[in-house]
Amino acid sequence: MTCVDIGNAYFEAETTEKVFAVAGAEFEELEGRVLKITKALYGLKSSGARWHDVLADALRDLGWKSCKMEPNFWYRENGDGYEFICIWVDDILIASKRNEAIHDDLKRLFKVKGGEFPSYYLGADLEFVEDPTSGEMVLGLSCRTYLKNVIPRIEEKLRDTSGETKLARTRVLTPMMEHYHPEEEVEMEVTEDKRKWYMSLVGMGSWCMQLCRIDIAYAVNSMASYRHSPSESHLSAVLRIFAYVKSRGAASIKFRTEVPDYSLLKVEDYDWIQQYGDIKEEVPYFAIQPKGPPVRMTCFVDANHARCTATRRSTTGIIHFINSTPFEWTSKKQSTVEASTYGAEFVALRLAVEQIKTNRMFLQSIGVPLDGPTWVLCDNLAVVRSVNVPEHVLKKKHLAVAYHMAREAVASGMLHIVYVPTGRNVADVCTKPLTCVVLDRLMLPVLYVEKEGSTLLKVDWVSDD
Repeated sequence: MTCVDIGNAYFEAETTEKVFAVAGAEFEELEGRVLKITKALYGLKSSGARWHDVLADALRDLGWKSCKMEPNFWYRENGDGYEFICIWVDDILIASKRNEAIHDDLKRLFKVKGGEFPSYYLGADLEFVEDPTSGEMVLGLSCRTYLKNVIPRIEEKLRDTSGETKLARTRVLTPMMEHYHPEEEVEMEVTEDKRKWYMSLVGMGSWCMQLCRIDIAYAVNSMASYRHSPSESHLSAVLRIFAYVKSRGAASIKFRTEVPDYSLLKVEDYDWIQQYGDIKEEVPYFAIQPKGPPVRMTCFVDANHARCTATRRSTTGIIHFINSTPFEWTSKKQSTVEASTYGAEFVALRLAVEQIKTNRMFLQSIGVPLDGPTWVLCDNLAVVRSVNVPEHVLKKKHLAVAYHMAREAVASGMLHIVYVPTGRNVADVCTKPLTCVVLDRLMLPVLYVEKEGSTLLKVDWVSDD
């Protein structure tokens, strides 16, 4: 995997806007004349789109095809597999067994810089580390450098506003206090300067969370609700998040390819003909021939019923895995008030099913083989039974859409929904503040693997009888 940068990328394209300028003294004999601008200058509204058109045309001429679900993701056949290109404006990430040949193709068309392994890309650190479970070198993704840049700035601002020299006097073990409810704070709002700082802090925390910090997802998203009118207590809570990540800055996601073994999980093969007919999983028309080893997808889903004491709305938590690697996570307050945990869990399950459909279609559109249905692990037995048993009758009619969406997905063979004990449901970190003991038990196998290895996806709560 390598990364290249296109020098002066926008100047490679012609603008479609009618733009002119009056020549200054630096144009010498042309001074005072009206000049028509033809290049896509930086700052024009359409320059990004024009550069994208130029790059897209060049890649198509080289045999690349754009993914239908993500236009900035390109693929091309290469023997028994595919090679891929990801584009972020003028930064191009290349994953191929013959990167040098791709570099040469791009150099013939553009001014290309770089071509090395992307050790730092869009705020993320990429490095190969040893996986203690297998002894092999695996790719790790962290936000270590980003935190090294932002935490000194935060502490400098903190010193200017309150005189404190550090985010915390002692080591902080959790991103949010266990029983903290930000909606219960009734203090006066902070000053305008602190409000802007608060919004900046939430933005920095959100970027850390999106890069790899699953453990702060709930804390960041819950505090983001108050970015327009925060109180001093809210500001202190956000600063606690950064004190926590400073204490636990070694977190990183390891890209592990081992396929989790779910052979102990028993799934009944029911006949769904009477309920949904002879339904099959819909394969997108733009799916391409799968190549390479198949991958197994896993989804943990959870809900914290009536978490918000002001509105009594519940919180949804979802974490998706490809093989043993987490790749997408969600922490979100639900948009409706549910009368029971059963209803809150179904609302969370509906969102999880929608995300699973999108993820499976994306993988099918780039030729990644899927190893059967996605495994959905839920810690509510009533929901698991309602979804898996065809004869079940729903009594809460307002949940009908979520109910039938999940059951139809099971009937089509797109997913299996099975039970996982609450203590092993990693999505719990996205629904509420946890104690340091529970947080470590769930997050150590994901972000801080040491001797225990990736035990998170090991099925050890059922017997093999």
